[in-house]
Amino acid sequence: DETTLNAEVDRIRNLTSTPEEAMTQTREFIALQEGRIRDEINGVTTQAEYTKSDRATVCNDREVNTISGSFVDGLGSFEFNKEADANKTVVPVTVAVVPEDDGDQIQIALWADVDGFEYWVAIRIEESDFDSTVVPFQGVATTLRSWSTPSGQDAWHDLGWGGEGSVTFDTVPVIGEPPSFHFSADFWLHLHQERF
Repeated sequence: DETTLNAEVDRIRNLTSTPEEAMTQTREFIALQEGRIRDEINGVTTQAEYTKSDRATVCNDREVNTISGSFVDGLGSFEFNKEADANKTVVPVTVAVVPEDDGDQIQIALWADVDGFEYWVAIRIEESDFDSTVVPFQGVATTLRSWSTPSGQDAWHDLGWGGEGSVTFDTVPVIGEPPSFHFSADFWLHLHQERF
């Protein structure tokens, strides 16, 4: 409890000859944490961290669409709306499964060059989840992000981010082998000159 923790702070302060003013932040932290800890023990918790998929609405509902794709042996297509009021764009792509540089994630890279634009979709999956056949998008650990640029240029810009959804593999994927899978997710468009 708070009294016991503050007594321990006093003991450490006395051992280290630390001035009381230096302990203010620690004591404030203890005072805040006691209520949170007691709530957790009693089964009452307040969500303190959120992902995009946790939020029921976004600043601009025009931004929310869907993105989906289906692939067999690394070949297939994905579809999405490039703009809020546009028809769906279908993009035939090839797929590669590669480990990320940091070694904690696997990236499923979808790439295409269609009608004068290059498209890149990166689905990043935690390495520990990669042996599953269904992996939910979590907003932090497993993500989907999309970019495009005019062909031959290095002017990539965000198309958007995936929200609630999942990736479903026909069989457990293997790094370096073309996967067979489908995915679907909410898609937050990054509209030009509008709040994202």
